[in-house]
Amino acid sequence: MSEMNGNRTVVVSRKEQNEQPQNTTAPDFPIVEWDLLEMTGHPKQRQFFSPLSPEERRALARDLAENGQREPLEILPDGTIVSGHQRRIAMLDLGWKTAKVVVRRDLVAAGEPAIERRLIEANCSRRQLSKLHQV
Repeated sequence: MSEMNGNRTVVVSRKEQNEQPQNTTAPDFPIVEWDLLEMTGHPKQRQFFSPLSPEERRALARDLAENGQREPLEILPDGTIVSGHQRRIAMLDLGWKTAKVVVRRDLVAAGEPAIERRLIEANCSRRQLSKLHQV
């Protein structure tokens, strides 16, 4: 793993990453590189949201290939994805090995309801949902 620190990248082991102090506001979360294969989908992702269509998935992969990763994924310290399930799949389709992430220790401390709330908020704000799905 590597942590962005100003204009330099600092390599951080997974153990060290888990021992770093907890941040409480999004702008203060460090962005780190995380192995895509060490991430897993949140168990309720499929319960709340359907996967992208093959066409949407290809479009997302094209966008990532052309523009790079513009926003970090949000994960829990154990690698569970809170925001970025579809981007991770598209990155794997492209053969990427790592992604920029923020590790949301604050959500773990706040409990499962906070994690689920962020999962839903992130998906609703990123996807172009129909009015029916937004309700």
